[in-house]
Amino acid sequence: MTMRQIMWIALMGIVAAGVAGAADVDVTGNIVTSTTWTSDNVYHLKALIYVEPGASLTIEPGTIIRGTQESALIVAKGAQIFANGRKHAPIIMTSEQDDLVSWRETCEEWGNLTIMGNALIAATLDGQGTGQPDGTDTAQMEGLTARFAGDTLPLFGGNDDDDDSGVIRYVSLRYGGKVLSIANELNGMSIGGVGRATEIDYVEIMNNVDD
Repeated sequence: MTMRQIMWIALMGIVAAGVAGAADVDVTGNIVTSTTWTSDNVYHLKALIYVEPGASLTIEPGTIIRGTQESALIVAKGAQIFANGRKHAPIIMTSEQDDLVSWRETCEEWGNLTIMGNALIAATLDGQGTGQPDGTDTAQMEGLTARFAGDTLPLFGGNDDDDDSGVIRYVSLRYGGKVLSIANELNGMSIGGVGRATEIDYVEIMNNVDD
């Protein structure tokens, strides 16, 4: 066994020990006001959970988030996420079946992390025409569906290339993804129309069904 493997097992043992004493919090509705998830809780996603425009979600280093096949964490355009983990205290988003120690040959046990923004997108993505991006184009995120006529939460794209969707740093995404149909899947992390002010560093995607 290599030193890196030993250190990984030790780190996961610390994480698992911390989770054993954590409180369970079921997340059943969209996040509509700015909210913080703390590392002394384990958050269980029970549906497609949107961080809605105008709200932000802050996730402390070391926080565990679990989901089912019917769940995902989705940051709508106009919303922000601050998942700023640390090297030795990563934020882990995984399935209910993950024991945080053993590796399993499986995937598609929960949805994913999706981040959408207001930056320019290709003019053809909305299916309305061709030409150069002009800031009026929007598109529906792959893997998401409108909940009702006129639903804008699954849409991304706009006219602000400096848009800021927040920070994703030292985040581990495990056993996720979902295939809805051919070329219509949730990836390990889906991003669309995310502006250049958004920071994404040190992201691990493990055992995902799609990209």
